[in-house]
Amino acid sequence: VDATRNAVNNFVLEAFDGNAEMQTEVTTEKSGTAIPANWDGPFVVTWVPERFSDVKSVEMSGTWHLLYDDLNNSLDLLVNVWDCEQSPHISTDNLNEVASETILGTQAIIYTNPIDASHMLLWTYNNYNVQIYGSITCEEAKKIAKNIVF
Repeated sequence: VDATRNAVNNFVLEAFDGNAEMQTEVTTEKSGTAIPANWDGPFVVTWVPERFSDVKSVEMSGTWHLLYDDLNNSLDLLVNVWDCEQSPHISTDNLNEVASETILGTQAIIYTNPIDASHMLLWTYNNYNVQIYGSITCEEAKKIAKNIVF
């Protein structure tokens, strides 16, 4: 998982060299959820589990990524949002579908990785494709999705 994440990150940084902006200074929203200072994404996350205290972001044309770190685990929490025209293919090979839920009127599918018990939620809302992935439970994935405000 770490090797794949690093390969994707390196690809994104190379492909969008000069167009990507990473923010590391953190501010806290009224909800208590950490958001990078000067965050300019089309959404905010108003709830993540308390164990994810550190946040970084990458913003590019048509794509926004928040990385939450719990400082104790090698697999963290990623919230990735793409314009529908910018969205990559996300492989669900080797993942098991565990739930399907309607969130804000559209269907979200939740998968688990049997190797590390991580979960991934895929959801399309308002012309955005959303991926929530990391060391979270199925219920936490649903709650995070329900607390994304566009």
